[in-house]
Amino acid sequence: MNFKHLYWRAQSKYYKIWGSLLCWLPVSRNKIVFNNFRGHGYGDSPKYIAEEIIRQGLKYDMVWLVDDENMEFPSEVRKVSLSSIRTSYELSRAKVIISNVKVSLPYRKKRNQYYIQTWHGSMSFKYIEKDAKEKLRPQYLKETMADSQLIDLFLSCNSIQTQEIQTSFWYDGEIFECGSPRNDMYYKPVQFKNRVKKNLGVAPETKLVLYAPTFRDDYRTDVYDLDLTALRKTLTDRFGGDWMVLVRLHPNVRENNVVNICQNSIDVTSYPDMQELLLISDVLITDYSSTIYDAAIMRKTVFLYAPDLEDYNVGRGLKPFYYTLPTCITKTNDELFENISKFDETGYQRRLEEFLATFRVFDDGNASKRVVEKINAITKLSRK
Repeated sequence: MNFKHLYWRAQSKYYKIWGSLLCWLPVSRNKIVFNNFRGHGYGDSPKYIAEEIIRQGLKYDMVWLVDDENMEFPSEVRKVSLSSIRTSYELSRAKVIISNVKVSLPYRKKRNQYYIQTWHGSMSFKYIEKDAKEKLRPQYLKETMADSQLIDLFLSCNSIQTQEIQTSFWYDGEIFECGSPRNDMYYKPVQFKNRVKKNLGVAPETKLVLYAPTFRDDYRTDVYDLDLTALRKTLTDRFGGDWMVLVRLHPNVRENNVVNICQNSIDVTSYPDMQELLLISDVLITDYSSTIYDAAIMRKTVFLYAPDLEDYNVGRGLKPFYYTLPTCITKTNDELFENISKFDETGYQRRLEEFLATFRVFDDGNASKRVVEKINAITKLSRK
């Protein structure tokens, strides 16, 4: 029997009976269960928390919920299929549960369990959660409000995100202004950057542009119409060097083959670690994604390509903050390419520093260490 839909809805009569039995199982103080985008691979903030646990040699039983058991993981991490009944068992026995999305999980939280919400964005330029409640599905709203009541610790990487958590997530618990564990990646040495490039088959001297648009609530895909061949030529003409295009679609539309991958471009939608892609890229092209913040704290160049700006604003809606970004918003390929051709590096960096000065950044490369310290205090587990 496939329990995947049962788990995510947690509605069936069978689950309620099974869940009642699991409530009697004792919690194991060294067990941590990780949830990354409902079964995705080894990535995002959960990955970097796990990596820090491994680095410190701590004796935790780490379990990762996956939708594909063929995914590669460190030997210290156990994979458990979301489609198996064991998912509920592992969740019911976990002392700590770490998730980067707010979604109904197939378990009943016990008083002595600790739930850490890392979230999957650094700041939101679009309206989300409570601020977009008129535009979101009722089932999602029901799940996210219920999830907020279970969270014990919400991580924040900047002062704007702290405000969002306080006002948009139906959450009034502890906010840990420690930085985002996934953003620790941005403080890696140059040698690591070259290793990532090598894994992708890219030469160290090759310049990279990452095209990473966000998803649309109606799953519209015609907006992903960027001319990759013309983009590469424009970048070469303006900045020189040999350029390659990386294309990364949002996890919500990762199954859709909607971008025309041409020569000198790579589809990295299935690449498990978005932060590694941001690290190695010289330029980011996106629309309304929070990756704008990630590129900004690394002082990277960002170009905005938003062909459905008016429709998006009527739909989900954009915060006024979006229009204060230090780069132009373009709506056609021609506008984007002209913006690249006329790019003023000095002016952009000045505006970027002014933008960063409007809020406090908590990221400094040590977020994972701070979170693991918190976990150790909760579990009272000693080092090897």
